[in-house]
Amino acid sequence: MALLSRLTRCNHPRSPTEVAQERLVRQEKAAAAQAWSEALERVKAGSYLQEDLSYLHEVEELTIGQRSDSRLLRELGIQEKPENAHSLLLKLGYKDAFFNPHPLRLGLNLSIPQAALLPSQLKLAWT
Repeated sequence: MALLSRLTRCNHPRSPTEVAQERLVRQEKAAAAQAWSEALERVKAGSYLQEDLSYLHEVEELTIGQRSDSRLLRELGIQEKPENAHSLLLKLGYKDAFFNPHPLRLGLNLSIPQAALLPSQLKLAWT
């Protein structure tokens, strides 16, 4: 029965709008695959472009412990560990040696602390 309904759907001609939509979806998939392939080759060569930032952001998230996997690292044959992700970002120049992922990885609060006492309270505390 399922085969019959599939055959019936296949014989049904699609409208020009449906054909155009399907063509657009296929073109978008092909463009995304091409962009991924080009980004992967650039990273293998030790560089990146502005359009590669979304892939590198995924690696950055692994570096700071916000995710546990990275398609880019997997495709490069690099073990998906925060240390390896950080190393790749340093090699590419995406991050510099001053970037320290450890506080973020540990979930530490990096915001500037508020003063414990207001200036008027400080005056009272010192007298």
